[in-house]
Amino acid sequence: MTRHRYPFTLIALTVSCLACSSPNARAPQLTSNPATLSAPAPALPTAAPPQTTEVVSKQTSVVVEYAIVSSSWLAPFVRVDANELKTWTAQALKEGRLPEVRHILVKVDAATGSDRVARKHAEALIARLRKGEDFAAIAREESDDPGSGARGGSVGADTSRFVEPFRHVAATLRPGQLTRRPVHTRYGWHIIRKDRATPSASSAAYQRDIAPRVAETVAQEILKRRTSTSSMDAARAEATAALLAPGADKGTGAPIVRTFDPAKDNEAAEATCRATANELRLRLQAMLRDQTAAPVLTPPTGLPICGDDLDALRTFAAEAKPQESRIVEGDGHRQLILYAAPVPNEPVTLRP
Repeated sequence: MTRHRYPFTLIALTVSCLACSSPNARAPQLTSNPATLSAPAPALPTAAPPQTTEVVSKQTSVVVEYAIVSSSWLAPFVRVDANELKTWTAQALKEGRLPEVRHILVKVDAATGSDRVARKHAEALIARLRKGEDFAAIAREESDDPGSGARGGSVGADTSRFVEPFRHVAATLRPGQLTRRPVHTRYGWHIIRKDRATPSASSAAYQRDIAPRVAETVAQEILKRRTSTSSMDAARAEATAALLAPGADKGTGAPIVRTFDPAKDNEAAEATCRATANELRLRLQAMLRDQTAAPVLTPPTGLPICGDDLDALRTFAAEAKPQESRIVEGDGHRQLILYAAPVPNEPVTLRP
């Protein structure tokens, strides 16, 4: 509000009031001059119009950076302490968690339905193994079981819950022994081997066993470093270099950083997940019809998470403040890491 001053009028009023309050004061004399009586009163200054003020709102929205830290990715790169490994191996042997069993699955091609072709392929893989090729490497490349394939074919030491005749064959194998012929189950043809309790086998089993805990540590470290780096990619590279063995950053299944803009990507995410669910449904129907192994579902390129993970991502995007982060634990073998990257909006001019 603008305040205006009227000095002459105020002085005149003050003098007049002082004169009235004095005991010896005479009453003010009214002039009889017609010119004075007819003179107009002096005009009061008019208030200036209020100034238009521009208020610039510097609001900030967020885009969520996210990635999945998988224990199956980092297991081969877990750093091994010799004393810890020795203690762990002794306990694992005592509890029957060593030696481990591995397998390679060759399922029947749903398109051709040819069981003979699948068996021939399994026999060819056995021939390669007998020539000295690495079982774990072939399992990663050839196995139609994506879960164990990512672990070099390992299914652990306890096979008591597996289907027959897989369970029987695994129980009768000696450490270091490989099946001479493929083993048939309703899932397809299996090549089975029981590991020797060698230092290298024990080390690999130890790495897989502690990998979920290491994955949690790596996830925390990535988010910790993200606040002081320009991107989550940079934070991921720093964290893996600090906590894992060399080469982890380029290992199979290494975290891929993606972004989710809640203002733009909600509908696309929903459509992608509907398409993924429909594809999985069709593959499951084919599996039941053809009695083949469980389907291998490749994650969509743009948004590799759906279901509970997508719900968690959306919730975080709606609630998060700039630079806030969160870790959502999966099934014990994966960590979904979320970071709210601030994105300044275009300045908004407000006029009162």
